[in-house]
Amino acid sequence: MRAAFLRNSFCFLVAASVSSTSRDARTDAPKPDDGTLRGRVVEIGPHLKEHCDVLMDDDQGHSVALVTDSGEVVPIVKDLRSRGLFMDERLRDRAMELEVHRCPKLPFVQVIEVYSLKGGKRYRVDYWCDVCAISTFQPGPCPCCQAEITLREKPVEDR
Repeated sequence: MRAAFLRNSFCFLVAASVSSTSRDARTDAPKPDDGTLRGRVVEIGPHLKEHCDVLMDDDQGHSVALVTDSGEVVPIVKDLRSRGLFMDERLRDRAMELEVHRCPKLPFVQVIEVYSLKGGKRYRVDYWCDVCAISTFQPGPCPCCQAEITLREKPVEDR
């Protein structure tokens, strides 16, 4: 009984130490900078082939990046907010503006907001279900009624 108590106490102390260390490491991590980037979203594989004659393996998937107006290639992290850029080819190779989190020393950005640019105006990009009045960040069926949702580009007032 005592051995089990000591073993469990030791495991608790080790777990608490690891948890504390991990938490401290996250606290010391550099904070991301918020910013805005303009350019066009491209699939990285074809872009590398065309501009650098570099072939990517097929198992890399369909990674995307923003090629900024200055030519910088900025890889995009795939998550809930950026999923439409990965899934919807209609959002590729056209003028876009992305509000992003950018971590120091990392080339990747996390998307906060997506805008398309047309005729000098910004349009907020999302996917909309007319039946349920639900907005999502990726194409496909509505999470409520399962009807196909539509790409929506809603005009945004200038800042």
